[in-house]
Amino acid sequence: METIKLSCVQTMETSDPPMEMETSDPPMEMPDPVVEATTEAPMETPMETPAEPAPSGGSGCSAEAMEVIRLLNEYRAENGLPSIPASKSLCTVADTHVSQSQAMGDPQDGCNMHSWQDCCYTSDHANMGCMQDKPKELTCYQAPGFENSAWTSGTMTPQDAIDMWKGSPGHNRVMINQGTWSDMEWKAVGAAVGQNYAHLWFGAEPDCA
Repeated sequence: METIKLSCVQTMETSDPPMEMETSDPPMEMPDPVVEATTEAPMETPMETPAEPAPSGGSGCSAEAMEVIRLLNEYRAENGLPSIPASKSLCTVADTHVSQSQAMGDPQDGCNMHSWQDCCYTSDHANMGCMQDKPKELTCYQAPGFENSAWTSGTMTPQDAIDMWKGSPGHNRVMINQGTWSDMEWKAVGAAVGQNYAHLWFGAEPDCA
């Protein structure tokens, strides 16, 4: 049986179809000001627009990362939303996190997939800096970062990652700016795909690289 986990911050498990899914729901709060989760009003049917090719932001994103970003922007276009430019900086953050995630394996002691080797991210969002500060710690990107994460016991692909996030309400809202995220305008996105993990990073400021 293939096991699949998602992380954006809550835990959910399903067995129909035969797989387990674990989500750590999307980062629900943002610093200065803190934005709380809100109840969503029914959405109107969006006008469909053609997907725009995402700018590459330079050579800092792998082919797999660019495929995740292409699929993301295609999905956003289906929902009447503009493409998000690919970010070399956020691809660097995502790639570094995939490498650490593969090395660390399954997080322990209440930590979820937003955790890094030097910090533990828990489902109560008590240590949001563990996620949001990583772009400025690792790159020139100074705005907070927001992350969708996924894990599978099989081999992760860009399509798998996007499908998993689309199937999880919390992750899906981040990707298409619903609910708490409706007022956010994503201006940079980065991604990385490893053997078992995928990470997708969003930022509200243009890339600095």
